[in-house]
Amino acid sequence: MPPSSKTFIQMLDRWALLMNEINRYEPESYPDPLCTDLRAFVRGAERLTSFDPFERDLLLTARTLVEQGALKIAMFKLHEVLSGRLP
Repeated sequence: MPPSSKTFIQMLDRWALLMNEINRYEPESYPDPLCTDLRAFVRGAERLTSFDPFERDLLLTARTLVEQGALKIAMFKLHEVLSGRLP
């Protein structure tokens, strides 16, 4: 069964919380727990549903950006996917 819009809204709420946390730090000084949370968030988004190839590419890019420490850019890629699934 595909996830409901409520699931995507919950993910966007979590996105906002993580983004606020990211904004508290300079890009060079993100704490390890924040990076770990963001990796888990990306994995959670990947498990939500079957995404089209464009969305899959955005999610892969987000995961790669998180690994490279570019958390803010990764979050914008995730937002594009999540918000695109809302009615």
